[in-house]
Amino acid sequence: MEDLLVDRLTLSRWRQFNEIDIEFHDRLTVLTGANGAGKSTILKILKCHFPYESDEKFLATPIREKESIRFSPGNWLLTKFDEIFRPLKPVETDQQKVGQVTYSSKNICSLSVPASDTMQYTLNRSLNQEILGVSIRSHRPPPKYDQLKHIPVSGVSPREAFQFYFELEKANAEQSVYHRDGVWVRMNPLAALKEAIISFATFGVGNEHVKPVPELAGLYKIPSNPQ
Repeated sequence: MEDLLVDRLTLSRWRQFNEIDIEFHDRLTVLTGANGAGKSTILKILKCHFPYESDEKFLATPIREKESIRFSPGNWLLTKFDEIFRPLKPVETDQQKVGQVTYSSKNICSLSVPASDTMQYTLNRSLNQEILGVSIRSHRPPPKYDQLKHIPVSGVSPREAFQFYFELEKANAEQSVYHRDGVWVRMNPLAALKEAIISFATFGVGNEHVKPVPELAGLYKIPSNPQ
């Protein structure tokens, strides 16, 4: 009996994908593309088939609506393009199908996004097929959600933000922890970027309760007349 393989993957109107249809070779398939094209997203969908691998979590898109925030599981950007360039908006369902995986056995696994309004989500699969294989991570930290537990009250300067991110990247590569402010820190390096952005937004502008830091002024503000 031959080992089970993935024959084809299709994705439609989800995250950065409009319509893709990939037919995999039975020995080698090479995915190429610019940063942000979706290569890692495709690999996340494939690797959940391997033994001891779990379904990857994807980050939803936060959308401000009046006085509240809701989270879109990835079709928000394409929906906005629809509002501008297409006369009809796509019909939203409780579980929107975004693609499917076809196996060498000819079985088909449907992929859909959940209806839950959460920061992170996993794709729903109609089949749980196991395929012999192994996933080797790249050098980049996985883009998972980390809740921030520390925001410096004096703000974070650009130099400090770069140094913190650099040290976390180094610790992540060495699988060690980083010593910061008297404590040992184990944090996803991407969380350091989020900490810096929040700091720029808070202390670069200020309000009636927070005094702005001159060094951070304008780092988060969008120019009124961008060149």
